[in-house]
Amino acid sequence: MSDHGAGHTAHHEFNLKENLGNWFFLLALTLLEVWLAYIHLPPVTMLVTLLGLSGLKAAGIIAIFMHMKFEKLSFVLVVVSLTVLTIALLLIIVPDAYVLQNYRW
Repeated sequence: MSDHGAGHTAHHEFNLKENLGNWFFLLALTLLEVWLAYIHLPPVTMLVTLLGLSGLKAAGIIAIFMHMKFEKLSFVLVVVSLTVLTIALLLIIVPDAYVLQNYRW
């Protein structure tokens, strides 16, 4: 029989205190994002701030709930590849936004 756990050196136990702390941190970031949506900031400032907070939340979710916290290389590969994919998709959409800007409905 094969030993499936041969490559794993440590087992990470469920930690209620850590999970609740992470949950409250993500809740605080979400409440901050909602609050920022209601105050009047310049659009560029609002977008940069909300994108930064959303990226921070995404990284936290990937690290904690997808158990990538202890796998540094996998974590970096996931975050970098998703960032590159997101930027590529945005660059594909930008020309259409300029075309639609001049289009009269």
